Amino acid sequence: LSLDFYTGVLFAVERASKRSVQIEVKTYDTGNDKYQIKKFIDAKTLNDLDLLIGPLIPSNFDFMSNQPSLKNIYKIAPLSTRSVEFRKNVFQSVTSENDFRNKLYEYLETKLDSTQNIIIVADHLNRRIEKELQARFPWAIKIRPEKADYIIPELVDSLLIDSIPNKVILETQSFPLIASAISQFNAQNTQDRDVQLFTTYRSNAYDNDNLSRKVLGSLYFTYPAGSKPLDRPIDDPFVKSYINRFGKPPNKEAVRGYDITLDAVLRIAVSKDLKNSLDLGETQYESSRFLYRENSNESFINQGHYILQHDGYDIIEIKD
Repeated sequence: LSLDFYTGVLFAVERASKRSVQIEVKTYDTGNDKYQIKKFIDAKTLNDLDLLIGPLIPSNFDFMSNQPSLKNIYKIAPLSTRSVEFRKNVFQSVTSENDFRNKLYEYLETKLDSTQNIIIVADHLNRRIEKELQARFPWAIKIRPEKADYIIPELVDSLLIDSIPNKVILETQSFPLIASAISQFNAQNTQDRDVQLFTTYRSNAYDNDNLSRKVLGSLYFTYPAGSKPLDRPIDDPFVKSYINRFGKPPNKEAVRGYDITLDAVLRIAVSKDLKNSLDLGETQYESSRFLYRENSNESFINQGHYILQHDGYDIIEIKD
């Protein structure tokens, strides 16, 4: 994962250099060892940098960002969905779970109404989300799964309606419940019954290879995300150039490394300072968006997002 991310970093630096941006890059292998990080810090090799990207692991990033000698250097947490400590000049590049949920709440409030049959499926860890959804859609029906994260087929069948659209909002990070719910609702999605699936937070559990992209497409699965898949052919210029450089197509970690690095480099090149670049507004690259907002303690959070929807085998962006 780290090497894939690093190829994206290198590719971004090379692309920026071709635009006449002069960049000096220093790479440090932490070995996932805080003692090694401390050695780099004590040697004062990081003190003259404009920007630090990483470490990739949140606990290592927090250790580094807590060092007094680095407090005035901008530090980007690049990859993990786990939140880092918000300290001065820390940029959390991964959009937060709460921001994702709020964005889909806004979207759902424009798309759902009382003429539709709305069903909320939430496990015991998501009762707060269930309550928030119920407040927005008081006519919605609730389904609470069995203890084994299983939904009874007869219950699903009895609650879905033939004559009106059925909108299902699934709130869980449990793969067994995700698999059970998708299977049950897809079985009910027929010519006579229209079923669409949403979630306010798509966790990594949805990346399981056992989830069929075709099934998600038949349910028009809709969710918020900080990045969109790079579903492009081999002859796409970006993909082709990456293959020529590294011998294989870029995966999502490589594209993430590219997007974060190019965004940071160009922000500094244009605004001379990462904080000043907030005035540029939202930026977008190959698969990621960045819209940084300042917190009260001089830290920053990315609020860039997409609303994505499965449609057949494709994943498309919903722009309205």
